Amino acid sequence: MSLPGSPNRAPREGFFRRYRGTLIILADIAVLLILGFAFLRLFGPPDDSARIGPYRATLRGLEYGQAIFATVAVRMDGGASPAGEARVFARFSLVRNPADSEAQFDSAPVPLEVGEEVVLKVGLPLDGSPRRVYAEVRIGARSTRLSFALDS
Repeated sequence: MSLPGSPNRAPREGFFRRYRGTLIILADIAVLLILGFAFLRLFGPPDDSARIGPYRATLRGLEYGQAIFATVAVRMDGGASPAGEARVFARFSLVRNPADSEAQFDSAPVPLEVGEEVVLKVGLPLDGSPRRVYAEVRIGARSTRLSFALDS
């Protein structure tokens, strides 16, 4: 056994024991990454809006009487419209992954000018007390799923 200040002291084992500062820096980076993911999860983009190429799709819903009226607005935000995209399709439902018989469909031509918007609308029969409206929007080969929480 040698004293801490003696010249023939055995080196400490392990990378992080020799370079304690590196361990502290890596721990700080890990904490920042965890906080960043938590922030994005809590305050990130809402589920009722998404980008599909140069388009922005937004879902809204309103309960009125014995029906729920749902709309998807698709706006051309910028960029060139990819060739071959002639229509935007939307599939609306009150459950997350419905069968085709439980969903309502609508389609319209895609907006071609920047700032132009098309709105797809359906009325869904109210059965029970749904909390969310779901829509799957497809433009060409791209698609996204949107959801909107209904006010109680």
